Amino acid sequence: MRAPTTRIPAVPGRPLVGSLVELARRPHSFLLSLPRYGDVVAVRLGPKRVYFVNHSDLVHDLLVTQADRFVRGRIFEKMKPVLGYGLVVSEGAAHRRQRLMVRPAFRRGRLVAYADTIQRIAEQRIASWTPGRPVDLVHELETLGFEVSYHLLFSTHIDPHLMATIQRSFPTLLAGVVRHTLAPTDLLERLPIRANRDFARAAREVHTAIDTVIARYRTRTVSGDDLFSALLAARDETTGEPMTEQQLHDEVLTLLGAGGETTATTLMWSAYFASHHKSVQERLQAEADTVLHGRRADFAQVSHLAYTRRVVTEALRLYPPAWLLTRQAAEGARLGDYEIPADGTVFYSAYAIQRDPRCFQDPDRFDPDRWLPANTTPAQRRAFLPFGRGIHGCVGEPVGWLETVITLSTIARLWTLRPAPGHPVTPMFRTNLVPRRLLVIPEPRTRATAE
Repeated sequence: MRAPTTRIPAVPGRPLVGSLVELARRPHSFLLSLPRYGDVVAVRLGPKRVYFVNHSDLVHDLLVTQADRFVRGRIFEKMKPVLGYGLVVSEGAAHRRQRLMVRPAFRRGRLVAYADTIQRIAEQRIASWTPGRPVDLVHELETLGFEVSYHLLFSTHIDPHLMATIQRSFPTLLAGVVRHTLAPTDLLERLPIRANRDFARAAREVHTAIDTVIARYRTRTVSGDDLFSALLAARDETTGEPMTEQQLHDEVLTLLGAGGETTATTLMWSAYFASHHKSVQERLQAEADTVLHGRRADFAQVSHLAYTRRVVTEALRLYPPAWLLTRQAAEGARLGDYEIPADGTVFYSAYAIQRDPRCFQDPDRFDPDRWLPANTTPAQRRAFLPFGRGIHGCVGEPVGWLETVITLSTIARLWTLRPAPGHPVTPMFRTNLVPRRLLVIPEPRTRATAE
């Protein structure tokens, strides 16, 4: 027998704008306040009525059991000028086809070569820090993330100017996506204001740079071990056809931009917690000494860096890069006892779900050992969402884990990080949840040696 429908409670808002000001100015406190109204709540953002899902079980329904009743939604529509129709944005049959074609690029045999590339680039950049001189890890790890993504895609065929163009433009694009998503009307993004002109210029620069990189790559002899070679070799299982030029362009942009940015953000927060928790940093260093013996990490050793992975996991829990995402009901849908109307826009926040006290004891405390197998509960696993879930889960997740664990272990092997005094760290809620600035002072470790 079908359970009765539960009325969706409405969150009180201001006249005309509803809760738009609170979400835009204080997103963390606004999102954490919503569960007290209900597991699904109606929120007015300007003239629009949207729905926020505040319970991990219902988010699972949204992403997995009821996934066929929802499309990606508003934030993904606003990503299309940035990412085209790559895996992050595509829908339905096109998404399934593209996912099957991209998946072989992340098989275990290729991960071994990717790990070597990650370690080489991480070692080169991290070892170049000057002892005692403050380092802004936001800049350093963002640059490292883009450099790693670029090398994984295009092997040794690197153009520093093009890489710098893409890295410089992406923050403008990501800020524009959030601004366009939360705008009460689509008309605002068409106005000839500076923010819109900057967004359009950044999009043109990025797309032109990607086309140039691909064109130059095709003129050279390649090793076949990089991601772009895997994309070129991919074939549709049904037709045997390769990717179109537009598909190649969009997948490169997705892997280079979205992949580099999200992994870098995860590393920023992992390093932040290590530098601000002496015992955490000491355990990271002890594990690096025990497992690596002063040498660089390779693929086989990554699985033995268990504490390092737990630190990354806990950083992802507290500060997930993709902090707010959307779905839209293609038809009427039911989440638990709540009915979502056709075309209803649904928001869910990994940031809020992963701080839910119903799932995590003392949820605001940084505790990597909550992810020890003996301590991890089914509720924790259900509420852990940084890589998405279901048909739209992140296909590049294995590379993300490789890069974060290898890079964090390299930092632990070479340096002790001290917070720079007088520089508090605050989060910025862009498309990714990044620190505004993260200044640390690196001190060399006497036991650390590099090959």
